[in-house]
Amino acid sequence: MRIRLLRILGSLFFFSLLSLVFVQALVISPAKVIISYTPDETQSFDITLQNDISEDIVVQMSYESYEGKIDYSSYFSNDGYGSNKIQIPAGQSKTVRFHMKYPPLEKFGDIRFAFIRFYQVPLAATGNVGATVAILIPLETSVPYPEKYISGDISPLGVVKAGDIVSLNASLRNDGLNVLQDVEGNFEISRVGYEKTIPIEPLSLFLQKESVFVSKDFDTSSLSSGVYNVSLHLTYDGENRDLEPVPLIIASREISILSLDPVQFIENSSSTVRLGLQNMWVEEINTPVTLELLSSEGTSLKTFDAGSYVLPVGKAYDITAPLDLAGYSSGDYVLKVHAAVDGSDVSKSFPVKIVTLEKVLAAAPAETSSLLYVLGIILVVVLLLGIAAYLAYKKSQSL
Repeated sequence: MRIRLLRILGSLFFFSLLSLVFVQALVISPAKVIISYTPDETQSFDITLQNDISEDIVVQMSYESYEGKIDYSSYFSNDGYGSNKIQIPAGQSKTVRFHMKYPPLEKFGDIRFAFIRFYQVPLAATGNVGATVAILIPLETSVPYPEKYISGDISPLGVVKAGDIVSLNASLRNDGLNVLQDVEGNFEISRVGYEKTIPIEPLSLFLQKESVFVSKDFDTSSLSSGVYNVSLHLTYDGENRDLEPVPLIIASREISILSLDPVQFIENSSSTVRLGLQNMWVEEINTPVTLELLSSEGTSLKTFDAGSYVLPVGKAYDITAPLDLAGYSSGDYVLKVHAAVDGSDVSKSFPVKIVTLEKVLAAAPAETSSLLYVLGIILVVVLLLGIAAYLAYKKSQSL
């Protein structure tokens, strides 16, 4: 009998989950848009939006880059929906014609360079739709390599002591469509107030798809402690290209405090903060960390012990620490991070805010409210299933 009851429960739970899938009202076709690369022309294409339920909905559209969620709205338009909002009656569909101009790209080959984001919301007049959904439709294209183009990467350098000889290395590849007759370049080491140029050996007859490795030694005796950028500037057949820089850290026995997240907290609550620290020395450093809460005028209010940490060499290292803000009302404050190294204090101050819970809830996005609503429905369904299973079990016991 218990096995039968478990089967009943399993079946009911499966069908309840299956029914949740069909709560989704918005269906979009096609699921992916493939377009040809014509950067100087406007591309046009159609997407159909289907309201799959018996209630009216509104769909909000936005445009994002594939990497980094950059707003691409300036590159897109559509016919008839200048507000980027579409009302779709129950059970009906609408086809939207989109127009797009290519943003500046330096990504070649087969890529997904953008998304159109469709976010379904209930129609304000009824508000009865039990769930909302966001659908991302990728725009895919093949971007040809230009006639003259060198791709490459600079090898990581890490942390060294002043006076060390470092090897500046980079791998280069001719990904353009032409043979390059002459390639010249310079490693450039820089930070505020300092710049050093180191020429590489010129390359000649750099063949298509050929790869080469360039290297130069550099004496760091002239560098003071701190973080420098190392880049490689290339010149070839009238073209210029700079490779992505990498950091070179000239060691000092200290800690760099990089970041604090979040910077907004709810009053009279306990929170957790994430700190970004970086060891600037050539060996691991064990450092105790404390947090100091100050008023906006600079008065020290409370100190929190965040514990001790062993920081690896040359890498940003995240730690988490508790923050008890009981008794502190909303307003502007300063959170000062302290890291001790060999008895010396390194500190950095971050402006923070303490706000009321009501303000946080008022600012919550529609997705959060909808998710809570759906979770509420799930809990009710699970409760009803439990009651039904219990009644079925009692009835089976009485037979």
